[in-house]
Amino acid sequence: MNRDAFGTAGLRAAVLQAWAASPARFREDANSEEDHARGYYRDRVVIELAQNAADAASRAGVPGHLLLRLCQQDGTTVLTAANTGAPLDADGVASLASLRASAKRGAGATTSTVGRFGVGFAAVRSVADELRVASTTGAVRFSLAEATAQLAALGVDHPELADEARRRDGVLPTLRLPLPDDARPPSGYDTAVVLELRDAAAVDEVRALLGDVGDPLLLALPALTEVVVEVDVPGESSQRRVADVAARWLVARGEGTLELALVADRPVEERAARDWRVTWALPREAGGGAGTGATRWGGVVHAPTPTDERTTLPALLVASLPLDPSRRHVVPGRSTQAVVERAADVYAELARAVVQDGRDPLALVPTGLPAGSLDAALRERVVDTLAATPLLTPARSVPAPDATTTPEAAGDGDGDGDGDGDDRAATRGPRLIEPRRAVAITGEVGRDRHAVGALARWAAGLVVLGPGQEAPARMLGVEVRDLADVVAELPAAGEPERWGELYAALAASAGDPLVREALGAIPVPLADGRTVRGVRGLVLPGAHLPSSGPVGAPADAEALEVLGRWGLRLVHPGAAHPLLERLGATAPEAGGLLLVPAVREAVLEAADDDDLALAEAVATAVLTLVADAVADGQVPTEATAWLGELTLHDADDEPTPARGLVLPGSPAAELLDDRVLASVADELVERWGREVLVAAGVRDHLALVRLTEVLVEPDGADLLGGTAEDLATRSLDGWSDYLDVLADRLGAGALVGELAAVADLDAVRDDAWPAVLRHVTTDHDLRRALLDPVRAEGDHRHRVAPSSTGSSGTGLSGTAPSYAAWWLRTRTPSTLGLGAPFALPGAPAALRDLLPPPPDALAGLDPTALAALGG
Repeated sequence: MNRDAFGTAGLRAAVLQAWAASPARFREDANSEEDHARGYYRDRVVIELAQNAADAASRAGVPGHLLLRLCQQDGTTVLTAANTGAPLDADGVASLASLRASAKRGAGATTSTVGRFGVGFAAVRSVADELRVASTTGAVRFSLAEATAQLAALGVDHPELADEARRRDGVLPTLRLPLPDDARPPSGYDTAVVLELRDAAAVDEVRALLGDVGDPLLLALPALTEVVVEVDVPGESSQRRVADVAARWLVARGEGTLELALVADRPVEERAARDWRVTWALPREAGGGAGTGATRWGGVVHAPTPTDERTTLPALLVASLPLDPSRRHVVPGRSTQAVVERAADVYAELARAVVQDGRDPLALVPTGLPAGSLDAALRERVVDTLAATPLLTPARSVPAPDATTTPEAAGDGDGDGDGDGDDRAATRGPRLIEPRRAVAITGEVGRDRHAVGALARWAAGLVVLGPGQEAPARMLGVEVRDLADVVAELPAAGEPERWGELYAALAASAGDPLVREALGAIPVPLADGRTVRGVRGLVLPGAHLPSSGPVGAPADAEALEVLGRWGLRLVHPGAAHPLLERLGATAPEAGGLLLVPAVREAVLEAADDDDLALAEAVATAVLTLVADAVADGQVPTEATAWLGELTLHDADDEPTPARGLVLPGSPAAELLDDRVLASVADELVERWGREVLVAAGVRDHLALVRLTEVLVEPDGADLLGGTAEDLATRSLDGWSDYLDVLADRLGAGALVGELAAVADLDAVRDDAWPAVLRHVTTDHDLRRALLDPVRAEGDHRHRVAPSSTGSSGTGLSGTAPSYAAWWLRTRTPSTLGLGAPFALPGAPAALRDLLPPPPDALAGLDPTALAALGG
């Protein structure tokens, strides 16, 4: 005889007596057990056994270990669920044999106890008619065969009960009649539930349920640390272990106690259990989890075991939500609302853990439509809470925070979901901002970390959004703005170099015409210290813009500020970038800045102004540009004429146009009279160098002036705004008289395509003429300027040239002497003897008798040069 350790005889007697007294009570118990087994708790036998195991471990305060073994014994397929923890006791047996009378209350309950109704054990009846519960303290069994026999014996004296039992067709309330047993749990376990599976359908169902055992079970039942699943039946032999879920999941937990008023509408026994618990879990890797490799929590709310309440939130939720008796649906009410609010707070903790793990918190934002009323309530609270939680990394903090360590997030335990999460985040990485205070940019630029990071220096709260993140960001209140709006609000301030970095960061996206359009109002710092919006009309500096200080010093754009008075909007060199050219700024070629009209106007106006300080500032700015052109290897010929008007100063500090100065020690200084062309100041030579000053018009040799498109008319233009030819001829003595010669020879209105003239002939020293003439006739360019006659191009308006007799005639020869030939023959000092014709060596004797020989100053010159000079 088995020892009745738990008083099962008394339990059976009470039940049988009640049934005998009231067959309706028997019918009620039978229907309830069948409802639980075939209805509410169908397909839940494994989860209910695991839940009981978790409660046993929790009551004992030990780690829970659960063995689920499916095998064959004596030709019958048996499911054994063995667990560690508190062993079976009399109250537990009474609970197993009762309807909705759980032993997990009062002193026997803990804050982590899962079972509440005392009916979950009825799930075993969905697959088994014969079962036993063996523990270290004793064992009981439940048997349909035994129940049938006892009811048959009782029905002899109670025909109405017998009639009710017959109507059940063998479906009897087995769990109401516990029997003593002598079974023992497997070694290492405290309790075991052994089910003799009813048939093949029951075996298939249990095998499927065992196949679903994975990480979600341990997450829902944290008292369990390990579940071992063993299957040894025909066609399958396997063993697997589910444990260490924290290594595969990010987990956030919270717990606390609800106010009594929140559970006032709940059943009496639930009012005494006001503790709430919430767990959110997210796989660390997509497709992770134990066993089959799939997380598979089914997209349903766990409370703590799976319910039929679907959720669209992308994380597993385990919460102590109030359930209806079926434990498949959440009951609406104040307590549900309160737990939902706590769940949203813990979800924010999960989001913080996601950030610390180096992952995207926006992936936690629910998308699509809610799956039901509970899901809608969860989504609303979650979105509101996430919007106010610092989660997003400011763009200036890019790259992403380090994610080498990620501790499990945990709630405070006080139910408010707040705490020191912000402080923890601040100590582990860059300071995060709340989505509702963040700003993002639409399009490709908004996904470019470098571009957004550069913009964030001026625009507060900017964050980077990756592909697919814009929609969830909007849900959390992130202000998603067009690039043009962000650019329009950028402050017109900041160091030029920082703007240059911004342009460099935006350049990668500038291939898109819409991006270029959006950048139309971007601030651009100028060399004169101003910052303007938009690039239209701006000029980019050269690549080698030198300093206004010694040659080789760093660029000094301050020297160019003065040119802003004449409308030169030169981009500060520190901000210059090819992006600005793509947006519409002008990017001159080598020396091209000298062709900007504002530079020419500044030179000419300063030359006609008595403000010496202004003239010096303009000279510094223009020489800076000339140095840039020299560094690039080319000074535009179009600028040479007006560059000569640049006001410099001589060795005596007198303001003088550049064309009126010579370099000390140069051939020009030896050949030209310093009373006409003085030496340039030594400090300018030291500051700018000889090459730059020569490019600006200071003489180092005899200068050659090249004129193009010369219209043969009298000169009448003023200095400011005059044509390039007018400016260039300022160095040509007697130019107006020479124009009269051209008019006589070519006709007024004739157009000369090109004309080269030797400048500053009126400044030659008296004793230097022989050297000058030798230089002019031996230097290739100067010789050509002497020997080549001037010819008109194309059609021109003719006028009749006056004849010496006063009679009418054309007088037009089609050619004219060069300026140099004309000047040397008509305007040199009389002592040179070039005013009258002379006979060339080797000329006919008769001619030599009529004309004098070549002047002494022409000794050694070749016949061609002598002919041009009057021979």
